[in-house]
Amino acid sequence: MSHTIVLSYHDKQLYKSTCDNFTNKIKEIQKCEYINQNEREIVNDLENNVQTILNIIKRNYISEGEKVQLLSSVSSIEKQIANLYNIVVKSNKLNSIIEKINTSEINKFDLVSKHGVLAIETIEYLTKNNIMLTNENFNKYIEKIGNEKLEEEKLNEYINNSIEQIRNSLIPDAIKIDLINIVRNQKDINLIKDNFAVIESKENEYLRLNEFMKKLIETLGKQGFKINSKSVYKFNENENTIECRFNMVNSNNNTVQFKLDSNNNFSYKLGNYVGHACEKTTEKLINDLKKLNIEIEVKNIKRDYEYNEREMEKEITYNK
Repeated sequence: MSHTIVLSYHDKQLYKSTCDNFTNKIKEIQKCEYINQNEREIVNDLENNVQTILNIIKRNYISEGEKVQLLSSVSSIEKQIANLYNIVVKSNKLNSIIEKINTSEINKFDLVSKHGVLAIETIEYLTKNNIMLTNENFNKYIEKIGNEKLEEEKLNEYINNSIEQIRNSLIPDAIKIDLINIVRNQKDINLIKDNFAVIESKENEYLRLNEFMKKLIETLGKQGFKINSKSVYKFNENENTIECRFNMVNSNNNTVQFKLDSNNNFSYKLGNYVGHACEKTTEKLINDLKKLNIEIEVKNIKRDYEYNEREMEKEITYNK
């Protein structure tokens, strides 16, 4: 007998490494030589928001509302830090136009953190056309700039910067290829403007997924299971998720076939079991994960005697 189970999980500890990544990038941003007091406050606010997330993670229990707040905060901070880090620190793009800005009314870091390279394009347009650089004018012209076609030289520059970020990331090579192909087909500033944040989020999603996978492997290892296949990663563009598949087996030739995604869902199929022994493996796996303070919700269970992968793929749908 065998069965297939679809579950979702919530492990707040996985966000500790994400916050460590945030903290390291904030330290680099703070070293910027032309940062003024107002801009430093933007960075300090980001630092405080990261600490808030860490405080939530340390709690033994968090409510459903706090879970939503955690995910929302991570996404917001991720975008702001990615934009500032890649534009201020890595590409030094902001520094190249800083001498053109002769007003203290606008907060460069605030605009860049929210709008990415679209903020740079808007500031350059205003200065080039001798339009006073105010928040009012910035907000007035940013939509116009977003709808205009980029010069080919600038388009290639932004695309190459995005590709460099992907290549330097910790994302698996198979997913890097998918992301690079997506970036190369971008022709619109409104698509390109969020690349730094999107690539940053995919790297963090991969790291959290990989950390959870290690916990699964360690937990089943205590039941005598060992890895017997390479981990296969792919990017699901329709769902905007990273997926991972791997297999484990024990000395009795009982198999476990895993599929995980970065939306905190995973499914697995237990095969080659006699009777209902597979249900005991599942029960122990879920209990062991809960002992690690990982919340588990069972979405679907399918029991069968013959494994049919095509039928499984038809039946299993991930629930967000």
